[in-house]
Amino acid sequence: MAKGLSRKELKQDEIKEAAFELGHWIEEHLKTLLIGVGAVVVVAALVGGGFWLKHRSLADARARVSVAIDTYGDLEQSGFVDGAALEALTADFKELSGSSAPGKMATYYQALALAEADRRDDAIALLEPLTASTVEPKTLMAAAVRFLGECYMRSGRDDEAVALLEKQLTADGSLAPELALLELARIARANGQIETATDYLKRIRDEYPETAAAQEASGLLGT
Repeated sequence: MAKGLSRKELKQDEIKEAAFELGHWIEEHLKTLLIGVGAVVVVAALVGGGFWLKHRSLADARARVSVAIDTYGDLEQSGFVDGAALEALTADFKELSGSSAPGKMATYYQALALAEADRRDDAIALLEPLTASTVEPKTLMAAAVRFLGECYMRSGRDDEAVALLEKQLTADGSLAPELALLELARIARANGQIETATDYLKRIRDEYPETAAAQEASGLLGT
């Protein structure tokens, strides 16, 4: 299920706060900024540049995405038994998706909802360009990468999952290397490559001993 791999390590509130941090800072400090620089000049510049309207639009988007995410959480708690509600929420996330931070958050959750509806190919079609772009905060990017790997695996596209996860072990990776290694171990175990899986798990245990992944690896190794 989508939640098993993408949401386990993902702190929803942390991501929401980080994604919307700039907007909150503006809301809290705009009055001081206006006083310090000169209210008339700054307001004219903001309005003239379309900044104010854009900011209000982003604030509205943040609020709508936040409500949609909460609704997703409610559906998840119920086991996604209401198919019509899940379909409607998927449409909501699609409408809210875009290139802004809230928009990318909506795209990620749209992919989660699609996967829950057994539409993994559609989820992959969203996640591939999302993970190829610049996504902030990094926790959202990492979650998207990890979830894309899961979708590949569950679609029988192990080679693509392995390539994606191995990239996370390089300097260009977005996902924590110990988590990438853990997923690589799971793929290897599922394909009967026990020795390869064991090597991955030992790397986690030895190279990242203070992480939760190391504890899980030790459990799988029986050590």
